[in-house]
Amino acid sequence: MPDIREDFIEQMKLYFHKLTTDYLFSTFGEEKGKLLFTKYHYAFQSFFEKNQHLMNTNLSKRHGINSIFVLALDKAFEKEELSHKELKAHVIAIFKIMIQSLLENQVKQLETSEDPWYSFVKTTKEGNAQLYENEYFQALIAFDEEFVFGIDIKKCLYFEIFQANNRPDLGPILCAYDYLLASALDTWIRFERTETIVDGFNRCDFRYYPKDSMKKKLIKNPERIKDIILVFVHKETGWGDPLKPQCEFDDLYVREITMLDEEKISVTFEYHFDEDGFSMYPRNHILEGEVILDEAGSILSFKLEETYTGPASVEDPYKTKKK
Repeated sequence: MPDIREDFIEQMKLYFHKLTTDYLFSTFGEEKGKLLFTKYHYAFQSFFEKNQHLMNTNLSKRHGINSIFVLALDKAFEKEELSHKELKAHVIAIFKIMIQSLLENQVKQLETSEDPWYSFVKTTKEGNAQLYENEYFQALIAFDEEFVFGIDIKKCLYFEIFQANNRPDLGPILCAYDYLLASALDTWIRFERTETIVDGFNRCDFRYYPKDSMKKKLIKNPERIKDIILVFVHKETGWGDPLKPQCEFDDLYVREITMLDEEKISVTFEYHFDEDGFSMYPRNHILEGEVILDEAGSILSFKLEETYTGPASVEDPYKTKKK
């Protein structure tokens, strides 16, 4: 869980206020923009204080501030009698300005990557672990396959704040934020979402697919090959997934990659797993293996054998599950 300081929350508030001020002034003119911002600012402070019971940590404040922003902007436009579509357009316009540099960086990363799909999945995993694998969203990886990566969100702090303020109808407006990133990466990634907590389902299902033009590039990245094999070894042995913190360690060393034909490659490797890296007695396992992969990264066949077992090991030596 990220360590978020109180001053970061204050900086976020100020950033929201600055962007909202600039947007309202440029959209409605100085006189009306100033009036709308005054209403927005008062509502923001009021909603922020009122919802402290739902935002009792800095991480929950870091997320909850998004819902507070939407509630406050809606309050500012109360006398304007905007439709949901019109309010959504204003909210998304401000969010788009806010994350413009983030979108540009992500696009640049994929443009320069030898394997855009792998880069996207890796970055998304890291961001998900940092921000959403917690009590407020209970995110989990539903799919991590060659042609689909999926995350399920089982709880939504954003929507809980809207519900607590008797405005569940504002939920879909904030959900639209997710499509900003999706549209920016549309050259490489196809995004689908068929269920949301806002719509009464028990999850929000985020599904990402590589565009057809990317699929044949998946196997060309040695780092991706290593990742595919490591996931396979974890599943095959039952070790290191996840690693027990502060004791277990593992690593995989790719020895040789050989093209068998246009559609298959052979990869030989060595896997090291240490049950307790701080123990003075050897508790490590060394496995040697070979996998045959197709161009999409699917494992067609494998050989895996334990060649060394530390004398103090608690885990039994690996034995193949193949029949």
